Amino acid sequence: MDARLEAIVRPPGTMGHVFSRDDWTTLERTLGTSLPGDVVEMHERFGSGWFGDHVIVPLLPAERGVLSLIPSHTEAASILQVLIDDGVLAGANAAYPVQGGLLEWADSGNGHMWFWRTDGESKDWTVVAVPEGCDRAIYDYEMGATDYLGALLNGDIDDDFAAGLLALEDPPVSTFIAAIGQ
Repeated sequence: MDARLEAIVRPPGTMGHVFSRDDWTTLERTLGTSLPGDVVEMHERFGSGWFGDHVIVPLLPAERGVLSLIPSHTEAASILQVLIDDGVLAGANAAYPVQGGLLEWADSGNGHMWFWRTDGESKDWTVVAVPEGCDRAIYDYEMGATDYLGALLNGDIDDDFAAGLLALEDPPVSTFIAAIGQ
C-alpha cells in the first residue's frame, strides 16, 4: 500500500468487521479474478468507506455491509458499455470481464468512477478515471489503486480531473469515514 496514503489519511481506530481470507476468496471467485494485493491490504487497514467527501471505496463482500463491489461493478459496467457503444467514451474498449476491460473499484457518489484496466496480472492493473458526465476522454494513470489514491490525496497528480476533484474538498482530504456497519 502506498505510504503517502497512510501519511495523509489515518485509518479508522476500530473497524467492525475484519475481512477473512474466505471473504476475499468468495469475492474473487464471484468476480472471476484475483484482486490487487495493495487493495486487499488497504481494506484490511481502512475497510469500505469514504476518503474525504468524494472518493468512495466500495470493496466489500455484499453480505458484509451496505457497500459492495459486485452491484457497483454491475451498474458501472452497464453504464460504461453504453458509453463505449455510443462512442461517447474515448480510450475504453470494453468492461470487465473482457481481458483488458475496465473493472470499477471506486466511485464518487456523484458520477465520477474509478476502474482498473485489467491487463495482465492483477498486481499490474492500472487506474482509469472516468469523470462525471463523460464529456471528455478518460484519464489513464500508470499506477495501482493505492498508489493513485496516495498521489491524488497528496496533490501529486497534475491534471484537470484531479484538480477539479480536490477543489471540491474543503478542507483537503485528511479523513476516512468507515461505511455503515463497519
